[in-house]
Amino acid sequence: MLTLHQAGLTTTPAIAPLDGTIRPGELLAIVGPNGAGKSTLLSMLSGFRPAQQGELHLDGKRLSEWPIAELANRRALVAQQELPGFDWQTDELVRLGSNPANLLVAELLGDLDLTHLAKRSVHSLSGGERQRAMIARGACQLLSRVLLPPRMADFYCWTNPPALWISGSSSA
Repeated sequence: MLTLHQAGLTTTPAIAPLDGTIRPGELLAIVGPNGAGKSTLLSMLSGFRPAQQGELHLDGKRLSEWPIAELANRRALVAQQELPGFDWQTDELVRLGSNPANLLVAELLGDLDLTHLAKRSVHSLSGGERQRAMIARGACQLLSRVLLPPRMADFYCWTNPPALWISGSSSA
């Protein structure tokens, strides 16, 4: 569970102090005009950008105190625009989020209608296809820890990336 205690940013784009709780599996919509700070807010919520005021807690522990490796097992962020620096094949990109032998890769490629693109260069994919590959990579990163709908495609049709997933506590 991610808890915000007067968390915000004072630099542009400024994020007014926020209080609230985001539970694993919840769907949260962040809406606003271009340049309002939606992606910046997600960056702060995921821990990639520290809050400049207030605090964020993940399962009762300050987000800034989580070791990077543990945090990577607990959340994944799919950026609004992300072009991989290497010319990976689609299935290779998805495997970056997980153990290369993981059977979840094939399942996610199928769920996100990417199986036929598995051996294509990610640089040759359309923006939407590349975004689905990034979503699959994020899901692989969290493996079975993230609470996903029965099919990732059902989740994708309700998101307009960027997206942030928070997995349940490791003791759950």
